[in-house]
Amino acid sequence: MVIDKGYDDKKLKIEVGSDGIIYLSLGGKLEGLNLVALEKWSKEVHNIIRDRYENTYAPVKVVIDINAVDGYAPEAVTILTKLLVEDKQFVYRSATHGGSEYILMAQDMLTSLSGRTNFKAFKTKEDAVAWVNSTASE
Repeated sequence: MVIDKGYDDKKLKIEVGSDGIIYLSLGGKLEGLNLVALEKWSKEVHNIIRDRYENTYAPVKVVIDINAVDGYAPEAVTILTKLLVEDKQFVYRSATHGGSEYILMAQDMLTSLSGRTNFKAFKTKEDAVAWVNSTASE
C-alpha cells in the first residue's frame, strides 16, 4: 500500500509492503523549500510507524531507499535525527540502501546523533531487507 500525501513520488515516498516492512524513499536535494516537504513527510512516517507498532504489538522493520538523494542542508539532518529518535522505541531495525559516499557520511552522523544502534547502510535493497528480517543474533 502506497501512502500518497501529495509528495513528489520520485523524492519522498512511503509504502507499507505486503511483507510488513515499511519502505521509504528519499530523493532530491534536501534543502531550501524541500525541507518543508521533508518535515511533513517525516511526521507522516512517524505516524505510520507508531500506528503499525500499536496495531501489531511488534517492533517495525523499515527499509529506506536513498539512491536519489543529491544533497542535504544541516536542517535536513536535524529533521531526520528527530525522526530516528522519536521512532527508536517502535522500530526493530532500519536499513538504507544506495547512496553516495557523501550521503552515507551523513547517515553515519544521523546514527551517532540519534543514538540508534539498529540502523545500518547497505549497497542493495536485497541486503537491506535481509538484515531487517534477520534475528538479533545474526
